[in-house]
Amino acid sequence: MPTVDIEDIDNMSIDSDNQDGREENKKSVKDKLVPAWYDSDDDILDEQGIKSRRVNLEARPEKKYEDRLHQTFNLAFGATPKWADLETVLSERKGVKNLDESDDEDVDSRQSRSDQASTGLAKGNFEVFRVVDLNARGREEGRLIRCIDFHPKHNVGLVAGNSNVVGLYTVDGTKNPIHQSIKFEKFEIRNASFSTCGQEFYVSSGLFNHFYTYDMNSGVIKKTRPCSINARETIRKLYPSPDGQVLVALGHHGDMYLYSSKSKEVITTLKMNGEVSSVTFNKDGSKMLSVGDGQDIFCWDMKNRVCCAKYTDISLQYATQVASSDNNVALGMTSGIVSIYDNLFNEKQDIPSTVQINPLKSLQNLVTSVSSLKFNSTSEILAMGSTDKQNAIRLVHAPSLTVFPNFPFLNADYGRPQTIAFTPNSGYMAVGGNKGIAYLFRLKKYENY
Repeated sequence: MPTVDIEDIDNMSIDSDNQDGREENKKSVKDKLVPAWYDSDDDILDEQGIKSRRVNLEARPEKKYEDRLHQTFNLAFGATPKWADLETVLSERKGVKNLDESDDEDVDSRQSRSDQASTGLAKGNFEVFRVVDLNARGREEGRLIRCIDFHPKHNVGLVAGNSNVVGLYTVDGTKNPIHQSIKFEKFEIRNASFSTCGQEFYVSSGLFNHFYTYDMNSGVIKKTRPCSINARETIRKLYPSPDGQVLVALGHHGDMYLYSSKSKEVITTLKMNGEVSSVTFNKDGSKMLSVGDGQDIFCWDMKNRVCCAKYTDISLQYATQVASSDNNVALGMTSGIVSIYDNLFNEKQDIPSTVQINPLKSLQNLVTSVSSLKFNSTSEILAMGSTDKQNAIRLVHAPSLTVFPNFPFLNADYGRPQTIAFTPNSGYMAVGGNKGIAYLFRLKKYENY
């Protein structure tokens, strides 16, 4: 049986006393610690700062500046993530021991989250705020930002302007670092967009009878100039179909050239009366609408490549833009009026005769020619803009067809909007202006890129 010496016991007691003394000394030292400096501005309400902000943070007078910074951060990036919340982690670990009880709670929580996610965007004010400009790390695209598009799968934004340069940026809302810059020699870019699969993007000028394709994987630039196009023809705009099968190029005199997305060869040419200014597809790409300088809206069967319906609105003036959602079709005119129609893709006629239609509502919030018209991915927001007037951009609550009153922000100056784009999941919205800036906004309702 082992024995313990009395001297050892005394040593142990002395060590424990010393340890207790050290801990008390540490506590006393911590109590005596004071900040290295004191900034009196921390206690002053940032009234002037809030008044000078272009973004309304909905700050309350009784809140201090630090609380407002937390509010701004949470609006931009959300609250503390679940994996970083210590209380949540501990509760989940504790819940493993009580599987029977936690199962019911998990079902209830998932149901509540599902119910919350299913609630649509409410009309009135909604949470939107400006973040770091999309091209803040580049600014090589020129003064006129004519084209902005977002990659369908990755957090990559495309910005192009009048300097013949296309910039690719990583979209994170904080730094937006530049990924790549591609220059197209002696080719003024007026239209640029990603392909449906995202493996390439297209650029056109409207000044030449050819366009370029850039392969995102190999970095190869390919020039496309089909022999079937007249030498005097120019390719103005390019529209990839949602099914990824064809690429529609707008020419003049109502000509719409259908290219194969793979071979880039002309499959056929569709022709409408008058000039064609814009086209849009339904969700699966089986139908296409085209508008122009007349009072007619043409619906095309993309499988049979024939006109399957024709609509006429006597109030329709020169149509400049057309956009479609799951439920509606929006049409912008030179007068600034945006007319909203029911889904025009459902109509099918054996013989393309004219069908008289009337808009559900005509929005008159713009007074100059509509140059941009875009629905977001959930069909809840319609963005419309005009290049002919400062800050001529409005966001419409699509279900109620009412304009959001808190955008654009008071005293904001975004120049003349040249283009508008939403990310695939509507987490961000970008606006290209005439100051060389691609403005980026965070839509708090939508969590993902």
